[in-house]
Amino acid sequence: MLDQDSRHVDRSAWLLAALPPALFGLLLSLCVLGVVPVRSIVWGGSTPLPRPLLGQTFSLPAAMLGLLVLLLVGGALAGLLRRFAAWSHTWSTAAVVAVAMALSILADDVPYLISPLVDALILIALVLVLAAVAFVAARRSMTEAALVAMGFTSACGLVATFLTLASPMLRMDIAVGVAPAGLVFTLLLSAFLRGQGRVRWIAVALTAVVAGVLIAVVATAVSSALSAQLVWAFLRLFGVIAAVGFLGPLVLGWYFSLRGPALQSA
Repeated sequence: MLDQDSRHVDRSAWLLAALPPALFGLLLSLCVLGVVPVRSIVWGGSTPLPRPLLGQTFSLPAAMLGLLVLLLVGGALAGLLRRFAAWSHTWSTAAVVAVAMALSILADDVPYLISPLVDALILIALVLVLAAVAFVAARRSMTEAALVAMGFTSACGLVATFLTLASPMLRMDIAVGVAPAGLVFTLLLSAFLRGQGRVRWIAVALTAVVAGVLIAVVATAVSSALSAQLVWAFLRLFGVIAAVGFLGPLVLGWYFSLRGPALQSA
């Protein structure tokens, strides 16, 4: 159905639509390198973090994470002002995932970030933003629905990879891999936007495969440092969320394609 969809994303904007995963991966990798320089990373195992190192360097990761959130949210808002421009779907999905990740990091050592009610309202708001983007995109075309699916799934895979730097895993060697992984997702988005026919379907499918591989690698790291029970909890969390975020927009796009004329794309 993607190859029959005539409402493609404007080819002049394909680079803008494909950029978020690369930006996501680059800034998250700088977060990792702000904690431990490349020469100190233990490849194939946990990287010990001396206490003085923690005190001296955690301002840089915080700055990179803040910059990432600001850039992605800015791109999403710019797309919103252009009536949910097609290129902005990947920015919107990445922004929601980045905000959720930042909030979870801030709330890591406390029972709740602000209050149980406010935290729940923030979560509901993020879900509603994702639902609105998926609905508008799917109502317009399968192409835009696929952009939402690919943008969200790639962001989930990158966040899962990045979070392996957390204690007790401390797998900096895996976490720093967000940069090349982000580049792979950007290349897949580019292939989708510039391709036709089977190429587009292959790009969509490979996005899910790469994200699944990343989540599986992270699950292996979790199992080495923690219990098997926590591995299953991790897989349920990221696996189910990524699967729903991937399949949901595509199913909606297929459903609306059967119902009738689509909304006009910005």
